[in-house]
Amino acid sequence: MSVVAALLVGGIATLAGALSSAGAMPTYTIAYEGPLSGGDAQLGLLQLYAVKLAINQANSGKSKFGKLPFKLDFKTVDQGSATQSPTAAQALITDPSVVAVVGPAFSGATKAAGPDYSAANLATVTPSATDPELAQHGWHNFFRVVADDNSQRPADATFAATYLKIHSVYSVDDARAYASGLAGAFDARAKKRLRLVRQGSAVCRLQGCPHVRRSAARTGKCLGPLRRAPRSREHQP
Repeated sequence: MSVVAALLVGGIATLAGALSSAGAMPTYTIAYEGPLSGGDAQLGLLQLYAVKLAINQANSGKSKFGKLPFKLDFKTVDQGSATQSPTAAQALITDPSVVAVVGPAFSGATKAAGPDYSAANLATVTPSATDPELAQHGWHNFFRVVADDNSQRPADATFAATYLKIHSVYSVDDARAYASGLAGAFDARAKKRLRLVRQGSAVCRLQGCPHVRRSAARTGKCLGPLRRAPRSREHQP
């Protein structure tokens, strides 16, 4: 996350130079867009804390940037959903104090809001969106500090075959944009190095069914939630 801070603080320092020379101390806002509640909140909170730390260090005047000619403020948008991300983006775009956004956190949300951020020339630096196609839309304001799917999952497949000596693999994902992209890149390499037993989504595709599928893909019938086998005695706490 220090790389994110370097990108944003370095750019803002150039912008603030002229204003600070006149004696003014401008304040700029760096926003964070990501999940801060719900099932993915832990990821969002960890990213949030990292951004807050970077901003506090920058404002202290004791970071590697030294004493800055401006002050940084911070705001958050609790949003990880692709359907709601454009609305969240508009809230940041229309705030004149926001000069950069850390996020969106997820590939689906980034893809949905990317055109809006690009049209507004508002810099975005995502710490975790890995879809390779995000870098192919011509968004000059888009940056990320994480390897994309094409770098991560092929390496996983190679590791499984070369170092773990696995000969066959069952590939499954949760059908969301992030997981589907990763699984797709893994499957492409796994087909060359391993015997891919089966690939697909673990989410039941029957309309309105929340259960996890259990080898019932051909029957079209949901068998209910997956039940874990009882733990052996030696693994009991």
